[in-house]
Amino acid sequence: MTETGLARQEELPRLRELWQLAFGDEEALIDGFFARWGGPDRLLTLREGGVAMSMLALLPMEAVTASGQRAALPYVYALATDPAQRGKGYAKKLLDYAADRARDMGAAGICTVPAQPSLHKFFASAGYGECFAARRWIAAMDPSAAAGEAANLGAAEYARLRETLLKGVPHGAWDGELTAIQESFSQSSGGGLYRLTLAEGPGCAAVERHGGMAVAKELLCPAGTLPQAAALLARQLGIGNWELRGPAAMEMGEDWRFGMAIWFDKEMGAAFGERAYLGLAFD
Repeated sequence: MTETGLARQEELPRLRELWQLAFGDEEALIDGFFARWGGPDRLLTLREGGVAMSMLALLPMEAVTASGQRAALPYVYALATDPAQRGKGYAKKLLDYAADRARDMGAAGICTVPAQPSLHKFFASAGYGECFAARRWIAAMDPSAAAGEAANLGAAEYARLRETLLKGVPHGAWDGELTAIQESFSQSSGGGLYRLTLAEGPGCAAVERHGGMAVAKELLCPAGTLPQAAALLARQLGIGNWELRGPAAMEMGEDWRFGMAIWFDKEMGAAFGERAYLGLAFD
């Protein structure tokens, strides 16, 4: 018999095991997440015979409309099922429980970023609809073309700058605590969170390094300055090959089907729209 509920303290070693089995991440990354953000109050589990077979983290986030209206929109992260137990519907049952919990907490909806394009179909079967749009630009940058300055930024400062830059844009709002998750992932890869000082105004970027390529998980900058901002990052990190991600209005790159959501508050969902910007995603 299966049961769903909040994780128990004694289950945390098993949940770390599920994470590693599902995603193959390094132990340091897994331990870092659980140490700082993996408290039982944020982890949901599905058990079979008293043993956790599936888990997810439900992280606090807010949706912000173009007019500035805000509402809770929790973010489903790290949905992991024991590979030996797949095909039994455990993940779907746990997603249903997460949605019920978010609704009971008064949230306007619940959202996630499928780890692979093929998973959009799976989340659609769980009631999720396309919600967040983004653009992705893969290019080689010339650091010598950089003009301006890039400086490391702490998580709280990054979150505040991000909100300023996204004023008037429907988006997912990340507080300093959640931005700290990205900061941890960025720094452990050799990247970081940055404030960009450009002639046209400030920008910001959250960068990770992956082998010989750098990924700007988020790049926000004034209109028309994307090449300069990218070159500035290339100079800062000493890397020429980049994947740069930004809002749907980003002037270069290709459209990218990104996040999905279930809206309990239909009016809020309509005000938010289907082309809103989520930005950071712990993929």
